[in-house]
Amino acid sequence: MSHLFTTIPTHFLKRHKRSKNRLWKALRVTLAGRCG
Repeated sequence: MSHLFTTIPTHFLKRHKRSKNRLWKALRVTLAGRCG
């Protein structure tokens, strides 16, 4: 899971603090698609 965070720029996360939930949802969907 840590490798995912390394690929995502920290400034991007800081800029989109409000859409954090959206980002997590997208990450979960991506993980489900890759692992599923």
